[in-house]
This record gives sequence, structure tokens and C-alpha cells, in this order.
Amino acid sequence: MPCILHNTRKNILTAAGKLFSDSGFSATSMDEVATLAGIKKSTLYHYFISKDELLKEIVDSLTKKLISELDLTTKNNTNSLESLQKIIERLLDFREVYPEVHIFAMLAVADGDRRNVAKYILKVKKKLFMQLKKMIYELDPCLDKNEETASLIAYTIFGMIINANVNDNAKDVKKTLNHLIKVLTHLRNSANK
Repeated sequence: MPCILHNTRKNILTAAGKLFSDSGFSATSMDEVATLAGIKKSTLYHYFISKDELLKEIVDSLTKKLISELDLTTKNNTNSLESLQKIIERLLDFREVYPEVHIFAMLAVADGDRRNVAKYILKVKKKLFMQLKKMIYELDPCLDKNEETASLIAYTIFGMIINANVNDNAKDVKKTLNHLIKVLTHLRNSANK
């Protein structure tokens, strides 16, 4: 793909991500995306036929980046609780690096008038949750390699991360999740006695 085409596509995605994050998916028009991207509306439709298509590409890109970063976070780390702490920090910090992730958090809790988008977001959420659960299961952060324990921890973390993004209270959530790590550390230490 020639550089100018790649830059146009990237500008469109950046503009859409900003608008979806700032104004909400439903409130953003394709006109606004084109204007912020500095292109004509016809050019926008050349690249993306709908807002749904734009959203899917943004969410796919964010999902790939997030999973890649989580994989890097746990790679070569022998301390499972330390790895879990790094995963939590990375999930919370991800919004700082990629503010458009707020779209994902907001759509994760609603937008029922757009069933196809809601189904898609649900599918992506499940993929992220399963990745987080797999990492937790592999880290063995609790008493034993119990899949139910991994699920419980993953649900807790995933729910709190979404809450942090929706309610913009990452500092409070980080404090609570750090407490979770302390509880898990205590459980592990008790089990090893």
C-alpha cells in the first residue's frame, strides 16, 4: 500500500477513534470523521463503507495491540503474581497510550440499538477475556491450577478494567486490584506452608 494511502487510512482511523471516544459512537457522523481527518466524505467512503466498519477496524487493531502487549508482559517472567500485577498495570495503562480504547469500554456496556456492533463487541470482549483467563491459568496465581479460580480472577480483573475505563477511575481500580494481588500472595503463601 503506498504511503499516502496508508496515511489517509491511518488519519481516518485516528479521527474516528477520537470522535467515537469523545462523543460516542452513535453521536458521531461520517461527516465529522471526514472533516477531522481532513478529507472529503467521498474519500472516507472509499476506505470505509460505514461507521460499523470503521469501529470494527479500530477495535480489531486495539485488540491485537493489547493481546500483543499482554503477551510481552508475561513473557520470560517466572513470578506469577508479579506477572499478574504487570498485566493489570498494562491493562490500566493501555487507555493512556490508546485513548480510543474508551470506545471499547463504552460499547462493552451498551449500545443496544446497534445489535450488529454490540454482538461484535461481545465477541471481542470474549476473546480478550479468554486471553486474560488463559494467561492467569498459565501463571497459576492462586492455590493450584484450577480453571474456576482462573475464571473468577479473570472476571474480577476484566470487570474492574472496564469499570475503570467507563467511569474514568483507574486510580481507585488500580488500588483495589493491587489489594487483590496482596490477597492472592497471602493465599499462595498460606498454601505453601
